[in-house]
Amino acid sequence: MHCRWFAAAVLSLLAMAGCTGKGNGGDAEWRNYSARFVRDKINTEAVLPDSVFGAHGDTVPGIHVMSMPGKVLFCVDVECGACLGKFHYWKEFVRKFRIRHGKDAPVLAVVSSERPGYAARMVEENWGLDWVYDPGAVFIDCNDLEDDRFQAVLLDGENVVRILGNPMFNESLGVLYENTLSKFLGE
Repeated sequence: MHCRWFAAAVLSLLAMAGCTGKGNGGDAEWRNYSARFVRDKINTEAVLPDSVFGAHGDTVPGIHVMSMPGKVLFCVDVECGACLGKFHYWKEFVRKFRIRHGKDAPVLAVVSSERPGYAARMVEENWGLDWVYDPGAVFIDCNDLEDDRFQAVLLDGENVVRILGNPMFNESLGVLYENTLSKFLGE
């Protein structure tokens, strides 16, 4: 079982290494950085701050996702226009997952903004699925995920990080997310 997670981590590393720019001289540096970063995070429990995930108990929209045996959390700063593209990527992921597996993918947007009304409007317009509000980006800070390339995680039922990385520009990493999530959901 442990070997399977190690293999998933290695695949995650290889997949993420493929999303860097080619020929810029920084490929080796990026691979070393990402390998260390992922190695340090994989198989560790994610920090789920009460201010985001527990302050309101079951009244938080989308909090039911956290009880699933596998789930994806992705971070979106709705003040960043380019970051709003994450909503489209993950919405497509959920749609395709439903078609391929006959069930909904438990995907939760962790949304940050200094303006709660604006955040709610952006989520409604661009996402419309499960989300939690994280006004101070506390989830990102607590889990050391400031680098946007790592602001998506697949957690198991114990909230242990099993896959780490933003698959928006890396199809292989997206496939790894889908396959691993389907296994967690009993396929």
